[in-house]
This record gives sequence, structure tokens and C-alpha cells, in this order.
Amino acid sequence: MLGLNFLIFSFVLKAQKIDTLDARHLFIEMQHLHPGLRKYLVYSEDSVSRKRLGVFIWERNILPFKTDAKSIIIKRKWYSYDSQYLVRTIESVVDASTFLPILHHSAATAMHRPAFVEHYLFTPDSVYTAPIISQKKFQLSLQQSVYNWELDLETFALFPLRKEKKFAIYFYPPESATLPKCCEHSVE
Repeated sequence: MLGLNFLIFSFVLKAQKIDTLDARHLFIEMQHLHPGLRKYLVYSEDSVSRKRLGVFIWERNILPFKTDAKSIIIKRKWYSYDSQYLVRTIESVVDASTFLPILHHSAATAMHRPAFVEHYLFTPDSVYTAPIISQKKFQLSLQQSVYNWELDLETFALFPLRKEKKFAIYFYPPESATLPKCCEHSVE
């Protein structure tokens, strides 16, 4: 019986090491969010051929905000490798105290294609499109608060990163029709 108690106790201890990031368990450190422009070179690589695909330049600009602000605006632009093929502009508004999404607006233009616009609004229990602005009709009921996957770089910067720390977070890409799943991230 002692062995079983120890096994259960060990499982409980391991389970407690994961911080769940949602509106009920705020472990985010907003002081790490700094206004300004950041640029990234982003690409995918085929694991077999090692060929680089989808090379983009991402510009991410967190607009200046006051410490007592209720929301934060983050603007982004994606340029394809030659800046002629695809340009996507994205504006996101998040709650200043929780970093939970409020609004997500995306417009993509590509050579020889019509522009495509999406405009999502978030509430604690749903995400939906604004029919006047968005080119598609969409509504999804949520079972828990979600973080905007398109703000992953900014969200990860808010984690209390320490060695051997684990996080469970519900990320949601605004265009997805499936419910978000809890993803685990860890610091080695």
C-alpha cells in the first residue's frame, strides 16, 4: 500500500509543475511586452529534402500603450520572399491585463488574386466574424478562454520562463473551425 501511495503522490507532484495559462490562472508577465517594431525571417523546411519553402519577412509592431490601458494593439505585416506574391496585414487587439484576444483583422493581397479580408471578434465564450467586414461567415463556441495563435511570439515572451518550467495553454488560430486543444510547452 505504501508503494501505491508514493506512486499517486509522485503523479500529483508532476501534475502540479504545469502552469495552465488562461483567464483563471494568470501566469503571464505583462512587463515583458515592449512597444516597438520587430522583424523576423520565417521559413518552412521540408524535413526530407531540406528545401526551404514559404520564405516570409514578418514585421510585428506593438503600438505604444499606457500602463493603465484597457487594450493593446499589435500590427503585423507578412511579405513573401519577393514582396510581390503575397502581402498580409494583420491587426490584433488584446486585453491589456490578460492578453486575451478581443479583435483580429487580416487582409491578404496576392498577385493575380482578389484581396481576402477576415475580421474576427472574441468574447470569453465564442469567436465570430463581423459580417459587414469579413468575407466569410463564422462562429465557434468556446469551452474556455483562448489565446490568439497569430500572436505566439508575443505570448511566449510573457511566460515566466525559467528552467524546467512547463506551461499548458489554449492557442487558437482565428480561422480554424475546430475547438482549440491544450498545448504543452516547456523550458529545458
